[in-house]
Amino acid sequence: LLRRIRNTSIAAGVEYRLAMIGRGLDGQNCLGDNPAQPMIKNVNVHNYALYAEGMSNPDGFHILNIHLGARLDFSSLFDKPMFSPKVALVIVPDKERNWSAKLIFQSSSNAGNADIYEPNYYFPGAWNRSADSLHFESPAMKPDNETDVILPWHYIDSAVIPNIKPENSRSIELAGTGMMLDHRVSAGVSASVNTMKDLLLWNQSLYRRVNTGDYQSLCFEIEFRYSSPSGLIDISGSHALQKVLSVSENQDQKNVVHLRPDTTTKWYRSDTASNGSITYTPITDSILSGQIDMSGISQQISSDGKNFLNLSPNVTKLALDIHPTERLSLHLDSRIFWGLPGRAGLIPDSMSNRFLGIFHSPIVKADAGIGFVPIANHTWLNGAHSEIGELGIQLFLHNFLAPYSPENTFFSRNSIRWQQMSEASDLDLYAEDVLNVALRLNLSF
Repeated sequence: LLRRIRNTSIAAGVEYRLAMIGRGLDGQNCLGDNPAQPMIKNVNVHNYALYAEGMSNPDGFHILNIHLGARLDFSSLFDKPMFSPKVALVIVPDKERNWSAKLIFQSSSNAGNADIYEPNYYFPGAWNRSADSLHFESPAMKPDNETDVILPWHYIDSAVIPNIKPENSRSIELAGTGMMLDHRVSAGVSASVNTMKDLLLWNQSLYRRVNTGDYQSLCFEIEFRYSSPSGLIDISGSHALQKVLSVSENQDQKNVVHLRPDTTTKWYRSDTASNGSITYTPITDSILSGQIDMSGISQQISSDGKNFLNLSPNVTKLALDIHPTERLSLHLDSRIFWGLPGRAGLIPDSMSNRFLGIFHSPIVKADAGIGFVPIANHTWLNGAHSEIGELGIQLFLHNFLAPYSPENTFFSRNSIRWQQMSEASDLDLYAEDVLNVALRLNLSF
């Protein structure tokens, strides 16, 4: 629905989505081709939404635009509606040079997906079979001290799921852009404060995402671009700062059976079926009682309350393009990640050498390329006329500052990718981004 009013545009609508959860793309819903072990309960999820958005340019304030918007979401996964407003003030003092300033507040909510609220393949007891008490993920495998003991579904269904709330994000942003020198130079800057409440993160003890707490962060970004009058050179770059301002863990800990066996006693039993197959079951009395930790911010977002665990606090990007002739172009770009200080406190000093100084030293990803067009709109005679529109040759060097060199810490560090952390032990590094060369030929007719 769209209606125009003087200097105002308003749009409103209704949305409905049906998600039929269960069968995968192969038409099955089972773990390891075992029809008795569904991946997730078959369920239909209904989502409804009412939304409206408007933009107005008030009389007498030709440089000011006002944006207002709101969305109201309903989901069969959750009882209460989710309200997401948006307000933006946009000032454009010079349209010719595209100078503008924006002040934006926006909010969004997320109720999660079906696997938060419904039983999945870790909980066979949810389908009225065995395992209505403690059980193993793979009952046919003999357990050891590292084997997880899984809670019964009736506890998850009664004590955990009713307390789950939608996560909510809010941000307030101030941004500005502008162009000058006949649009050859452009620049932009933005700063935002972002708040995430009731964040849904994975909980290994409960085998699902649960509300883990809140955090607030600051993001500052600046970018620029320059094009020379002759078109010979294009230069662009940006820098982003991302810092954690505060964290608040979910202190709600459930007094239930802990998933840790008392290994000083016999803590599981084995049962042999008539066909000789063996299944293993935990002995409840030999499982130590305790609490399940419902927090997760410190292991997946920030452990020091200042830096992200999975994001570099400073990231710089630079790019240079040179066009000496119409048929020749040169390209160079780099991405610089200025360390991972958010993980430094998790590593003892005796192990720091294993991480190549990654916590406080830059990691540089650099690429280069050259493109050449030796043939353009050329006609060949070979018994008949055959017209070739263009022949292009491109040579790429990816990560040319990361050749394989175990003796050189700088080169080795530039090849690193880091593992996304879901718990404190996820600190592995991978030498994935090593130097490689690519040649591309493009022929158009």
